[in-house]
Amino acid sequence: MPPRTSLNATQAPLEERILAVATDLFIRYGYKGVSFLAIASLLGISHSHIHYYFRTKSRLAEAVLDAYVAQTKADFLAIWAEDGCSLFDRFVRSRDWIWRQYIRFNPGGSGGHNWGLLAGFVADGELLTPSMRKTIRTTLEDMDRYIDAGIGRAIGDGELSTATPRHALVLQISSLLHTSRHIIRFEGSFQRLDDLFQWTYEVIRAAYSTAPPPAAVWPALTAEAAPS
Repeated sequence: MPPRTSLNATQAPLEERILAVATDLFIRYGYKGVSFLAIASLLGISHSHIHYYFRTKSRLAEAVLDAYVAQTKADFLAIWAEDGCSLFDRFVRSRDWIWRQYIRFNPGGSGGHNWGLLAGFVADGELLTPSMRKTIRTTLEDMDRYIDAGIGRAIGDGELSTATPRHALVLQISSLLHTSRHIIRFEGSFQRLDDLFQWTYEVIRAAYSTAPPPAAVWPALTAEAAPS
């Protein structure tokens, strides 16, 4: 089991602490591997407290998923849809977002431990409620729209040619994001995914760029942990 959560009664209300611990456990062990008893044990409370707030495991999982996707969509909307950001920067910021999630569950930057909630829930899809499946589906659709906005801005700013196959690039980039968990687990480290991010950007730039290469070089990963 993971160490006890750093959230305690003096830092956050019990409902928030339950959600924090449940999120951590769902990421680590998937939907199947989490129980009210495990959450209660880590918090040092009775599992009846969890029943009071969420009644059932599916309701708790829905609350966890809703909060997780809200933050994830806000992060990627900022990365891919904001003005004044080059395609190079969008790739680096996407890589760094995944890296921060990964290193939280794989300290030192190597290992194949689960780090993302969506992929784990998708793997247990037959156990999810219809509402959860819909949330995941619409989240992936929203992510595609954000990436499309970023590609559109790159074309509009003259960074990419107007002949760029916009839909194809969205498909390529979103596939890289959605399969990142499997790429990392296959390799047992983050380096393979980092290489794929860099290679994908460089191929797109070489094929469709109308601007000079960026002055910046692909930045190395840092050892900083993800913010809590």
